[in-house]
This record gives sequence, structure tokens and C-alpha cells, in this order.
Amino acid sequence: MLEKHIVTCHNCGAEYEVRCTSKNWERGKYRKYCCTQCAADHKEIREEIKLSKREAVRLAKKLKLSCALCGWNELPCDVHHIIPQAEGGSDDFDNLIYVCPNCHRILHQDKSKYSIDYLIQHSNYSKNEIFDRILDAIKL
Repeated sequence: MLEKHIVTCHNCGAEYEVRCTSKNWERGKYRKYCCTQCAADHKEIREEIKLSKREAVRLAKKLKLSCALCGWNELPCDVHHIIPQAEGGSDDFDNLIYVCPNCHRILHQDKSKYSIDYLIQHSNYSKNEIFDRILDAIKL
């Protein structure tokens, strides 16, 4: 059975309605953009930014992002898969959350502490914000 959800476009920030099964909703498998133009714009930006792992680590330090769960930002944080890859989760940006080492450890040791919905809601950096920060950092 399809359920209705109101979500925010990952490109322009507009709210729109998505219909998907509860299973796909929990796994984050639903339309991420309000229109084909937003999807195309975002794909273009993503393809422009190709970094090696070393460059990505250097850039993460420069961006000084804070933990999505506790706000800690003393040192670079970790990237955590909201839906584990072993359970079908992808490396897509929408399945990743930026967390400090302590929260990351808790997420792996006590899987019942945070629900998938909670992690999705608290993933505090939109794709656009990250790309804007990356582009700004590259210019520096």
C-alpha cells in the first residue's frame, strides 16, 4: 500500500508529496527531487565535483562540519550509512549522515537507540549546503 509523505527537494528546498511503500520510505528509496530540472541540476553539480579520498578528507577538515546528532565539531567527524550497506543501503548522499566518533560508535553498538526516521530527520546538512561549502572551499 502506498503512503503519502511530504518531503523537501534536495536541490531547491521546495516541499512536495511523495507516494511510496512503508518499506521504501524506511530505506530512503523514494524520489528526492520535486522535478526533473532539479534532478538534472543536481546531477550536473555532483559530476563537477570529483575528489580523491585524500582530497575529500582534507576538504572535510576545512569545512568543519559538526555532528548531526550532538553538534560536536572539534575534529573531523565520520560518515555513517543510515541504512547499512549489508541491508541494501547505498553510498548515495541521502543515505549518509555526518556524526562524531562517539555517536558513530553508539550507532553501531546500540542500533535501537536511533530510528532510521530519526537519523534522516537529523541529517543536518542538505546536499546543496555541502556542495556550496565544497565549492567555497575549493575557491580558497
